[in-house]
Amino acid sequence: MFQSALIRRQSYGPNSVDAGVLAETLLFYSSVHMVVDRGILGDLIKTIGPDTLLALLEEGLLSASYSRTQTGVMTETVNFVPHYGFASIKLEKHADKKKIRTADEVRETVERALGVSAASKKITRRLLDRFEFRDVGLGNSKDSSEVASEELADSSRLANYVKTYLNYAVPSFTLPPTWEFRFIKKDDQSGRFYVMTDLDFDGINRQYHKSVSPTHSSISPEYIMSHILDAKIDVDLASNYMSEVITSQLCSDLIRVRFKSLLIRRDISLRDIELFQTVTLRDAHAVREAINSGERSFAEFLPILKRAHRFKQWLAGRNPDAILLNDYYQSIVVDGWVNKLPVKALRYVFTTFAGLANLGAGLAVGAADEFVVDKVLKGWRPNQFVDGPLKKFVDEI
Repeated sequence: MFQSALIRRQSYGPNSVDAGVLAETLLFYSSVHMVVDRGILGDLIKTIGPDTLLALLEEGLLSASYSRTQTGVMTETVNFVPHYGFASIKLEKHADKKKIRTADEVRETVERALGVSAASKKITRRLLDRFEFRDVGLGNSKDSSEVASEELADSSRLANYVKTYLNYAVPSFTLPPTWEFRFIKKDDQSGRFYVMTDLDFDGINRQYHKSVSPTHSSISPEYIMSHILDAKIDVDLASNYMSEVITSQLCSDLIRVRFKSLLIRRDISLRDIELFQTVTLRDAHAVREAINSGERSFAEFLPILKRAHRFKQWLAGRNPDAILLNDYYQSIVVDGWVNKLPVKALRYVFTTFAGLANLGAGLAVGAADEFVVDKVLKGWRPNQFVDGPLKKFVDEI
């Protein structure tokens, strides 16, 4: 349970990083890996701060890989008909023909977020030491045509993709009783394809632009297909890293269209996390909301995360089919003779044990309170972290 998580982009808005989701994931999962690109790195620095990001990476609380590759849909108009193709794109040279190095791209991203200074150069060096470098693309030995055929050739699934996207992006738009959106592969070696559709994209965008500025985006066949491609890459990455994928709500919805079972483990984990926080912290999404509301900073959360090691070990050892809340309460109710003794007897036993261990009378008397007795005689239990540092973090706001 809660073994490994892979985090990618969490939003398609102006900020691709959800600090609360990141904090919650780091708290509950044993291993967390994040795939970042130029945009996500800049958002991370602005959202949680460079010092906190470096602390997470350097103390082994988070691992990250950096990709220079961007994926998307290329469009070429032939005889007034748009032809499309999936593509992986990596800029190799600047306008002045100077070659773009990965280190330069990371440095430019840091400087764009923090300004040019000696400190930003030092931050860049430390990030380069901690990043893995792996380009995220269409997949090994796969061209645009293969990926398009995998994702778009099934007309029924494609219709579900489109419906899912429109329900998410333009919930106010009602699809007509009958409509068409079909993928047709070009009969040549280009690997390109075109789309047959009768959807009213002008009407769709009138609704869409009521909440999203036209300067940000407009919905088109290629824009929808770019999100389908993003969801496919999320699936490929989750498979490669053998992790639960934590991505945007839209990509999660699109993944469910094809792989309903793939997100079942993540759905169960999310349900358990929400229920656990609701009952034990008496505040649904407590950690996430405390950070996202601005009432707590990520820097304030970092010491809590550092103290969560044993709690995360306990979580990882749970049966994947168990209900987290039930296991938690079973773990904090300790049976046996120690639990049944009255407090006075416990203090006497503790004092006696301390004396036998040559700890000295002063230590025995000073430490003989219920918390220390509980900790020494009964061993560590998860509520010692939850009812202590974690609850204090979300309560004292």
